[in-house]
Amino acid sequence: LLCHHSPFFASIFYNSSNKSSRTKEYGLPDLSDDVFALFVGWLYSRAIRAPEEERDIGALLDLYFLASKLQIVALETEICEMVRTFYHSNETYPGLRRVQYVYANTEEDNVMREMMVGSIARYLTLSDSIPEHWAKAL
Repeated sequence: LLCHHSPFFASIFYNSSNKSSRTKEYGLPDLSDDVFALFVGWLYSRAIRAPEEERDIGALLDLYFLASKLQIVALETEICEMVRTFYHSNETYPGLRRVQYVYANTEEDNVMREMMVGSIARYLTLSDSIPEHWAKAL
């Protein structure tokens, strides 16, 4: 199941030149229990529960970073669209710390980065004023 969805795992477990592939083990030590549960749930069902509140976004971002590391493009795309939909349907935008967190954990030209910037730009152009903390950051 892992190797089917993840080229990263396929290269670890099925690459004959990779000596560690003989052990058939790989750890994910930096992964929280919540994010691991989301990941396993997605592997089996190909579904993730949509965020209901802003605080639900944190685990989804961590899952997004994992999907990126494991090269699971379908999961990355699903999460990015889910986060975009959350902000759009709630007529809100990501907070400064969320954007900083995404920038700290992604590379340039990342889809999640672009979505976050787009959400901020949409909010700032439609709003009457720029929040002070955003004005300082910009």
